[in-house]
Amino acid sequence: METTSSSDTLPVTGQDITISLTLPDTSSAATETATGLITTGPVTGGDANIVIIYDASGSVFSTFTGAIPVGDANGDGRSDTILDAEFVAIEALVQSLIDGGFGDTNIGLVSFGSNAAIDFTGTASQDLDGNGRPDVLDAAASPTQGGGTNFERPLQEAIAYLTSPEASGTGPDIVYFLSDGFGFGGFDDEVQTLLDDTGIDAEIRAFGVG
Repeated sequence: METTSSSDTLPVTGQDITISLTLPDTSSAATETATGLITTGPVTGGDANIVIIYDASGSVFSTFTGAIPVGDANGDGRSDTILDAEFVAIEALVQSLIDGGFGDTNIGLVSFGSNAAIDFTGTASQDLDGNGRPDVLDAAASPTQGGGTNFERPLQEAIAYLTSPEASGTGPDIVYFLSDGFGFGGFDDEVQTLLDDTGIDAEIRAFGVG
């Protein structure tokens, strides 16, 4: 038998994680059964500061072409739009934080089109209106932007949030960026500011939605 393993660090919790798989040294069978083990270290990272940036330009009201219908996820009366798919993704991220015991994670929600705005700041589990849905999702259901696809402005808002007192978590800074198209604006300097390991030192995760 031979064992292979790979290790990494979970960005939100700072935990070390190792995945090991054991398989026969040689085999002529079409399929083989692997045995595996996942080990995790203690939580060391503290609460993260997360910025969720999502595209609210005019094109996100187009039909979502993904394999799984998403319905009218954000409740705006239009079903299976790209904006609905973005909402589902944001909802899944927020719920995963809450389910994982990280409901106190700081979140800044930024919608963008031709311009951008921070539509919510608070924690993942915050529900000040008591409607049973996190306030960040209430905000995500009502984006304030529209028009074109300006990538520069939301990144500027991310920098503003991550350098503000509201981003008080001692864990990592993470930016999630969702869009359906090519953006305009000279945003290279904003990206470098976010990634600078002597400054914000954020991790940026970008996703295409269409």
